[in-house]
Amino acid sequence: MFQSKKIKPTAFIPAIFFLLSVILFLILIIHVSSYPYMSKNITDISDKWQYHTDLDPEPKPVCLPSGTKGIYLNENWYLSHTLEDRGKDAAIMFRSDYLKIIAQLDGEEIYRYGYDQSSIASPGKKLAIITLPDDYVGKKLTLTLTPTMNLRAYRIYIGNVASLMAYAIGKSIPVFAAAIFVFLLGTTLLFAFLTHRKEEDEASSADLWFGIFVILVGLFIPGKSFLLLILLNPSQAAFLIMLVNFFIPCAVLLFAYSSCKRFKIPIIIALCIHIAGFLPTALMQLFMNDPPTEILAVFVYLIAVYYILTITAFIIEIHHGKKKYERLKWAGFILIIMTLAGRLNSMFGNPLHLSDIEMFSKIGLIVFITIEVIGRINSYFKKNAQILADLQASQIKSRLALEHFDDIRQYTEEAHALNHDIHHHFSALNHLMDQGNLTRAKEYLSQLTKNYPVSKQIIYTNNHLLNYIMGYVVRESEKNNIDFTYTINLPENIKMSDSDFYSLFINITGNAIEACTAMVNMDNRNIEFACNMKNGFMHVMCKNSKENTVVKENDKYISTKTDYMKRGLGLGIVQRVVEKYNGVLDIEYDKNWFMIKLALKA
Repeated sequence: MFQSKKIKPTAFIPAIFFLLSVILFLILIIHVSSYPYMSKNITDISDKWQYHTDLDPEPKPVCLPSGTKGIYLNENWYLSHTLEDRGKDAAIMFRSDYLKIIAQLDGEEIYRYGYDQSSIASPGKKLAIITLPDDYVGKKLTLTLTPTMNLRAYRIYIGNVASLMAYAIGKSIPVFAAAIFVFLLGTTLLFAFLTHRKEEDEASSADLWFGIFVILVGLFIPGKSFLLLILLNPSQAAFLIMLVNFFIPCAVLLFAYSSCKRFKIPIIIALCIHIAGFLPTALMQLFMNDPPTEILAVFVYLIAVYYILTITAFIIEIHHGKKKYERLKWAGFILIIMTLAGRLNSMFGNPLHLSDIEMFSKIGLIVFITIEVIGRINSYFKKNAQILADLQASQIKSRLALEHFDDIRQYTEEAHALNHDIHHHFSALNHLMDQGNLTRAKEYLSQLTKNYPVSKQIIYTNNHLLNYIMGYVVRESEKNNIDFTYTINLPENIKMSDSDFYSLFINITGNAIEACTAMVNMDNRNIEFACNMKNGFMHVMCKNSKENTVVKENDKYISTKTDYMKRGLGLGIVQRVVEKYNGVLDIEYDKNWFMIKLALKA
């Protein structure tokens, strides 16, 4: 009897991906459909400003978003712009990263933020919306920005408050959709890890840290979005982003440490440096009036170095035979390049005018996760395919064993029946011989011989599985008038899994039977099969007659079978098994015959 298996949560991964894709699609549809309203009553005025500083009072044009080199901490940076008529209830909106802000309209202060912080020294991250008075038209708006970290000024929008809020939320929806997708993906990976752990299945701490890493990236993606700055106060937003920036390298390094058997000491050293350096300086940045910004910048730039060490660890594992990490090598290279590109853009004052200075890093992290998850899904389906192959091998073993058992039982029953009547047969023969009726005695003996169950040879080799397969081939050959000859010298135990062993031989012999059965000339149907062990290698040869044409495309042999699913996966499966066991495969053929030869370590 077959027992039903519990379905593992990982079996739902494709369904989860499909469901999330549908949700994201609907969110994007809503976003696109509402976008005309969001942009109707607002204007981007980022390219219409002049700036000067305390040390350089000469006004210069500036195009936002922009970072500015040479601006010291707590030095004032002045942006000025003459406002045009944008309707009633007008306001300006921009994102503030650790900036103290004063807004003046023709010298009259209308907004102040960050100068009276008591609970936290840093002004944090904020979506600044500055309401303008009714008589703003034609007046000069001056923004005084005082950085507590590296100065970055982002795009500035003007419009009525309702439209600005709608625009801010609408702009954030695609980012939050991607973030939710990544976050749920990480949660799914963690759930699968915990379930495997409970079932005592294959699960490692590397899976745990990768799941945590994916969740952290899901939190990192919306880090500078308008919606996050609306939902959280400036201190909370700054603290959350600081924690995520701290924990992502930790998760990456621990993922590498858990996955790799080598290069562990450099990984641990990098982890200790990051923990001892980044976290204290980041907290000082938030809570001190005169934070060590330059020191924090060093640890921020070291994150790319940590990624380099991580990929180095995986490359070393690849060189020691861990081919499954091949995908991580290329994903890691992309992550490193994107991280370095983002850091260089930030270092040189955002010359690319990116609205999100972390855009390169986010793209690199998403690509890294995508490649790894796709690889894991592929491995999952391969594992399921292997389980299916094992089940198929077990079923064929059971079926063939049962068929042989039935044959033996039939022969035994016939022999018992004959033995039961043997005394009467001998008496009848003696009676005919005594009467001198030799002709009648010969006829009786001939008839008795025909009825006697001459046992067929059912032991072809000591290897039980191959013996079953050979029994199947012999019966198919007799049924289809195929002259089957064989030479087999194989030990009982072979260093191959049953599924691989079955797949190899059933496809080799099945192809040969299929080709012979398709021949119109039944007199020329023949198969030669040989299998033996020599110096630790299993050698196999199978040659069959044929009339069909061999089809080959892109160095691959294309099956011409009419019932492909029933008869296996053909030469592709044979080649996969040979490659798995570091063997060699040779195929020769002409118009009338086809021969396959292989040798593999078994």
